Amino acid sequence: MSVLYIDAVEITQYVKAVKQREQKKVVSTLLDGSEHVQLIGGDVTRLRLEVTVDRAGRDAIDNVDASGGLVSVVDEGITYYGRIVEKWEWEKLANDIIQATMFVSVEVV
Repeated sequence: MSVLYIDAVEITQYVKAVKQREQKKVVSTLLDGSEHVQLIGGDVTRLRLEVTVDRAGRDAIDNVDASGGLVSVVDEGITYYGRIVEKWEWEKLANDIIQATMFVSVEVV
């Protein structure tokens, strides 16, 4: 299991983290029908997080998302620091248990 922290405060241990590497690509079709692939910039590391939290955790995540603050995720003994770049809608699972998927752009490992 992974752990999500905001300002060194543990928000939840119920995190499923998947590391992804993305590259910006522009694909153009040439006049002869072949394709030309252009890579722009370096590759970016992102974490896809499925988090399950209570209401306090949801509020903390929403606040750091709105302010653009850093979050840290510990996954398999490695700590990743980054900012939330995308967050899907919150889904209510039970009384005070809420779940969402979000993407964190990793700045420091």
